[in-house]
Amino acid sequence: MLFVVVALLLPLALVTASFAQGVGEPLGEETWPAAVRTVVLAVGVAAVSLPVAIVIASTLSRRAAWVRAMGILLCGAPLVLNLLVVILSWQVMLEQDGLVGQVWTALLPGEPPAILFTPLASVLAMAYVVVPVMVLILLFSFRRIDPRTREAARLLGASPWQRFVLVELGSVTPSLIAAFVMGYAICLNLYLVPEYLSGPDLTMLGLLAHQDVVKSFRIDQAAARSGVLLLVAIVPVCLASVLEWKQQRR
Repeated sequence: MLFVVVALLLPLALVTASFAQGVGEPLGEETWPAAVRTVVLAVGVAAVSLPVAIVIASTLSRRAAWVRAMGILLCGAPLVLNLLVVILSWQVMLEQDGLVGQVWTALLPGEPPAILFTPLASVLAMAYVVVPVMVLILLFSFRRIDPRTREAARLLGASPWQRFVLVELGSVTPSLIAAFVMGYAICLNLYLVPEYLSGPDLTMLGLLAHQDVVKSFRIDQAAARSGVLLLVAIVPVCLASVLEWKQQRR
């Protein structure tokens, strides 16, 4: 109880008081554009990552146990790496003479495209972190599908594509929603990635709140911006809960 009060409730009370003070003043003209960029980027990365995670998880669920174990191990690697290491690695790969540029020059004609310091660089690096989490969520859901369900669909004349979309994806719909929401929530916290890989034009709301604390020492404004960030994080979770509730009622 003492730990809960000291470590959780007291800081929450202080942040709430600062938030109440912060919202009474202008949040700054950068807050709402940054909030829009944050939501759009997080939704976009989650939407791009989900199909990739579905393919990987579905493929691993059909493989031997040692292959699945290797896949789980590889999925865990990006999760234990320091975020700055990930950012620096992507900077090296996406430079004009980096790995991506060398592969482009070897396989395709013309100069390699400039990817670093574009929104695509942030999408690639954030997806690198998000996809493994989605795979781990979906893998065990695909493993729980009864093989007899697939066989019954095949005997009823369903094509492989129909079996995959209607039977398999239909069976793991709650996990699909959970994976998307989890990817979205993770992207909200990866505010350093756009700053280093895409530049100030893609500054996220979390970075503004961080700068309010470490640069301008505006705790009240940081708390207010954190409240906006909390709001954009909670709304998709509530929508996902409603969708899952409707799915369970069917």
